[in-house]
Amino acid sequence: MTNIIQWNVRGLRANFEELRLLCNQYNPQIVAVQECQLRKDNIINLTGFSGLTKSSPGDNATGGVTLYIHKSVLFSEIQLDTDLQAVAVRVSAKKTLTVCNIYLPPSLDVNFSDLEHLIQQLPAPFVLVGDLNAHSPLWGDVRQDSRGQMIEELLNDYNLCLLNTGEPTYRHHSHHSFSVPDVSICDPSLALEFDWLTHKDLCGSDHFPIILKTSLRDDEPAAEHWKFDRADWMSFRTLCMSRLSDELALSEDPVAQFTNTLIEIANQTIPKSHTSKNKLPKVPWFNDACKQAIKERKKAQRKLFRNPTAENVLAFKQLKAKARHIIKTQKKTSWQNFCSSLTSKTKPKTVWKAIRKIKGKKSTSSLGHLKVNGKLLTDKKQIANLLASTISKNSSSQHYSPKFQAIKKQHEKKPVKFTSDNTEDYNQPFSMLELKQALQKSNDSAVGPDDIHYRLLTNLPESSLTLLLTVFNSIWESGIFPPSWREATIVAIPKPGKDPSDPNNYRPIALTSCLCKTMERMVNNRLMWVLESKGLLAS
Repeated sequence: MTNIIQWNVRGLRANFEELRLLCNQYNPQIVAVQECQLRKDNIINLTGFSGLTKSSPGDNATGGVTLYIHKSVLFSEIQLDTDLQAVAVRVSAKKTLTVCNIYLPPSLDVNFSDLEHLIQQLPAPFVLVGDLNAHSPLWGDVRQDSRGQMIEELLNDYNLCLLNTGEPTYRHHSHHSFSVPDVSICDPSLALEFDWLTHKDLCGSDHFPIILKTSLRDDEPAAEHWKFDRADWMSFRTLCMSRLSDELALSEDPVAQFTNTLIEIANQTIPKSHTSKNKLPKVPWFNDACKQAIKERKKAQRKLFRNPTAENVLAFKQLKAKARHIIKTQKKTSWQNFCSSLTSKTKPKTVWKAIRKIKGKKSTSSLGHLKVNGKLLTDKKQIANLLASTISKNSSSQHYSPKFQAIKKQHEKKPVKFTSDNTEDYNQPFSMLELKQALQKSNDSAVGPDDIHYRLLTNLPESSLTLLLTVFNSIWESGIFPPSWREATIVAIPKPGKDPSDPNNYRPIALTSCLCKTMERMVNNRLMWVLESKGLLAS
């Protein structure tokens, strides 16, 4: 499900860990928070999300909104011409829609024309969520004020639909009354797509988090990954010895036969995980102590709601403070334990990942909508095709400057003085030692289109390695490059500091076959030895 979390967080720094726990529970694609209470141009990065924010006017850390968009979601920011505290994005799910996050402080003098001007800037269909501080029985409040009447008029004039079900979204901390200042509004075409519900816990704020669930599913299947920690390597090797026979090397396409057979064996002996692409990693510090503290806080909250006595108010405040203290303590302890576990054998990737978290460095920006001749492109297939054609053009010789092409053409006309009878050491068939050395230097990198992982190759029995070496030597001696090795999965990475809507501002990462990369490493090792031993490398 495509989930949207809407929440007046009443201080993002104070309740940020509660927000992370909510995200782990509901796996939202959009998170809209109000009253962030951050200073101008400040933003708190949420792991796995891109963030847009608009602070309240002035230097005081009051009000403000932040809109988080999951990295898996294609989106583009809508530049709003308004003084209201609002941000909006255009996102692509099963259909393209606009999501706007807004906060209207109770002291703000809002005119109908201000809201009307905002609505007119939101491309349809749209969803508008936020704390409007507007009260009306239409969405379940016990009273009505002038701002509530204004919102009702806006709904009528623009034929908009209200998603609220009448459940209270706010609890007053002094007189313990409930009201509904948080509103969710959408275009009529989206009215039946969303289920609106409130979270039963205040989670440290005085507003209940609101969950908007929708059936706008992404058509893309969940990503599959090999679960090597649950692999039956004994059965894997047994099947390899019986099914990876020497006859495969004599087939018309030995690489394809070897690949297909190995994948069939792996599917029988190694399970796969079906992880949703917007599934967030578990919070490492959330343990039983945190669970118990939150459970006690919820229990005190329910008791307070049933019987708002001074004793129950005090008990709830104490358990609320206790839960916040335990969460912060466990987070600090988790970090200290991680630092204590670092040794000289710790992978640099693990250390640098932790350092980036300490520095608050943003992760790589997500793929966004593209612009072609000033027109916004939101369809996923069209975006993929445009990126593919742009990368292909930029990577081809046609993209070279005329001066470079002239020099290239001139030097290519010069004959290469090289004669060989192919008896040189570097032309000899590869040995088993070279194959094993190449596999030892392999890392757990991403798989290519054939889904062959290095872990499959490093766990092959001796007989299967001998067959693989025979296949590699057949390619080496015949000079016929396998067609499947010419394919790659291309991942487009936005260039830092560049406009993500320009298709020229993406660099491609090619994920090729691990079989191909293994043979490439063998060839490279041999050539490097020849160049170094003969002193052919320029100093």
